[in-house]
Amino acid sequence: MIIRRSHILAKNTALERKCTNCNTWSSNQDYCPKCGQAISSLAIGKEEEQNRITVIANRPPTKLDVLVEDMKHSKYWIVRAFFHVGYSIWTLFMLILSFFMWIIALTPG
Repeated sequence: MIIRRSHILAKNTALERKCTNCNTWSSNQDYCPKCGQAISSLAIGKEEEQNRITVIANRPPTKLDVLVEDMKHSKYWIVRAFFHVGYSIWTLFMLILSFFMWIIALTPG
């Protein structure tokens, strides 16, 4: 087995990162020691994912979501029955479609 010197040196060297907020250089840290902003790509990705989850959680419901909830919990039995029949038809349609997609995926090519 051949070990290259470049791989050994790369593991032992410190990684310098510059904070975009305060322009401070730091080595081998995910967050800036001066201002606390994320400076590594992993920490930045985690913060972006948290921001995305927060935005999705705070988003107001769409008109379709409100309509579905109103139909599901309606005081009129005919509206609830219509909702359940439509939901059952949609579920059956998706089941059949998924089965055919599974069959197509099994075939080579």
